[in-house]
Amino acid sequence: SYTLGIEHEGYISNSAWYTTAMYNASAALVRNFCAKYSAIPCASAYRGASSSGTVVLPSSVKIKGHQHYSGNDHTDPGIYWNWSRYYDLLNPGPGGTTKVLDSFESSVGHFTTSPTYSGSTTGISSASTALRNCSMSRNGNCSLQVKLVDNAGTTAPWAVRLLSGSGSPSANTKLSRSNGRVGLWAYAGGSGMSVALGVDDSDGTERSISRPLAANTWTWLEWSLTDANQWNAWVGGNGAITSGTVTLDAVWLFHANTSYTVYVYLDDVQVKN
Repeated sequence: SYTLGIEHEGYISNSAWYTTAMYNASAALVRNFCAKYSAIPCASAYRGASSSGTVVLPSSVKIKGHQHYSGNDHTDPGIYWNWSRYYDLLNPGPGGTTKVLDSFESSVGHFTTSPTYSGSTTGISSASTALRNCSMSRNGNCSLQVKLVDNAGTTAPWAVRLLSGSGSPSANTKLSRSNGRVGLWAYAGGSGMSVALGVDDSDGTERSISRPLAANTWTWLEWSLTDANQWNAWVGGNGAITSGTVTLDAVWLFHANTSYTVYVYLDDVQVKN
């Protein structure tokens, strides 16, 4: 594996070096990394207290400082770097308008079909379900619980196309491409899960790059409708969102083949413009 490093000019003993311009430029560069490399989610950045010396953080924290790695003699950025501020720059608030497509507070919303309904789904059995659950949620009281049960008759990796509106554009809410970002909160009861979206464009269906989902914690996952680097051609598509309005086709869930049953929870599927 490899690490992307950014060198910041300054001295860890002098807070004056850590200017607003430095925070903004650094965060903009890292946001670009997050968009380009699915293994680096901006939501995985450290947001805790600043410190002096070495404080080793777990590998699940993908964006951190020299001082957060073991086996090195660097202790930057040190006590004066504001990690909470930096996290907020990496994960900006919604701004503009936010439209929640499915909150799951009163129903399963657009997700009315089972995880195996789509012929594109592989690796799981018909015992898999997608049901409203009010014992686990990120916001409000309820979420969508997706129970993934292995199909013992195949060793194919799991690729689950969880359809929105049965995959029909006419059954889904229209989304504006202009400054649009589509996202959701997700929680996996096990490691190794990744998530992507399918979007129906004017020329076919595009599928986003997948983003890793950390185990046992709610994670915000988001994709820009205007950034072609975040999309791949799927069925009839060209690898970019080009129409002024589109619809959500599906949430994709990926996992290596396993005999274990895995629970995934989704909450507040939404579009921001």
